[in-house]
Amino acid sequence: MLTVRELVKESRCLAPDDGLGKAVEALRNATTSALPVVVGGTVMGMVSEADVIRYMEHSPGADPEELRTAAVAAIMHSPVYCLQAQDTLDEAAKTFEQCGLKVAPVLNEQGQYQGLLTRSDLMAALFGTVAPSRIGGLATPLGVYLTTGGQRGGAGDLGLVLTGVALTLMYYLARGAVNGLAWLVERYSSFPLFTAKLAADHGTGMGFFAPSYLWTLLLMAAEMGGFFLLLRLSPISGIHASEHQTVHAIEQGEELIPERVRLLPRVHPRCGTNMMALAFILLIGASAFTTFMERMALQGGPGGVMLGILIIFLAASIAWRRLGAGLQRHITTKQATPRQLANGIAAGKQLLARYREHPSGRVPAWRRLFNMGIAQVAIGFAAATTVVDYLSHLLGLGL
Repeated sequence: MLTVRELVKESRCLAPDDGLGKAVEALRNATTSALPVVVGGTVMGMVSEADVIRYMEHSPGADPEELRTAAVAAIMHSPVYCLQAQDTLDEAAKTFEQCGLKVAPVLNEQGQYQGLLTRSDLMAALFGTVAPSRIGGLATPLGVYLTTGGQRGGAGDLGLVLTGVALTLMYYLARGAVNGLAWLVERYSSFPLFTAKLAADHGTGMGFFAPSYLWTLLLMAAEMGGFFLLLRLSPISGIHASEHQTVHAIEQGEELIPERVRLLPRVHPRCGTNMMALAFILLIGASAFTTFMERMALQGGPGGVMLGILIIFLAASIAWRRLGAGLQRHITTKQATPRQLANGIAAGKQLLARYREHPSGRVPAWRRLFNMGIAQVAIGFAAATTVVDYLSHLLGLGL
């Protein structure tokens, strides 16, 4: 059975001698309409937006500086009706109703301040609609993986590991195709493209500063293009779209049914594709800048270098989200099939069911980091890379 403890929100506290200017700023940034005044863990009172407005109305013509520096203790209201962390939701609802509360402090077993509970959060818990405000997720070959940090739903650790394996194999397939094309060019022409490609891959004479650096850039672009094509054609891109649409539905409070979820965007602003786009911009910008400096033999000194870096980061700050959204829309996601959409919805329902059992989501930092899934993907990447490198060396594939 849920208790108040599971619904507590951590919040900023005020001290009795804090100024009203500080209190107003704290209220503006808070998710509640009132904040507690706490001394040594003991709740001394509450300051609400209404208290501040009332004080201003009773101080006509007061100097703004005088209002900002007035002590919180002068306007806080007390005594304060507090909830106990072990209270049931029904007991909390009765307290809210009898005392006419919108927000209430919660005390632990020792009578010390633990956090706040809002009326809206209590209602959501009573109606079984409480949901996390932010969700992370990944598309895996086994389906959608979702997490709040504290809770997980959908594909498990095996799916996350297989994501690293699948992405690695796609990259090496694209790389192998480009190497094969370079080999054909070298075999049937006088241009040593395959030799140059191998030199570039192994860093032995075909870098950005080499005479044929433009071919290196083109071959790298061909590798990435091949990788993106394979990703687009794979089921992972449809699963990726299902993941985004399910996350949108949960975060917007939509019902998890196919008719609603399929109408939501495939693009999500927190997708890792955006970070990949940022990395592309920084890498290409840095490469172009250093190549330009090398080829033109410019010695602009620290000022020229700083100007180049500033231009690169300015371009990145302007373009990375747009590029990320474009990559999501046209490459890393595609319209989910009914089966893929159903998989995403099932993962969302599972996550919500687990979250509603333990909405506080308090877990150790290492567990929250593990639940992000990045470590498991990295394990899959490392394992696949090791196997491919071994087979490449054994068979002389040059990958």
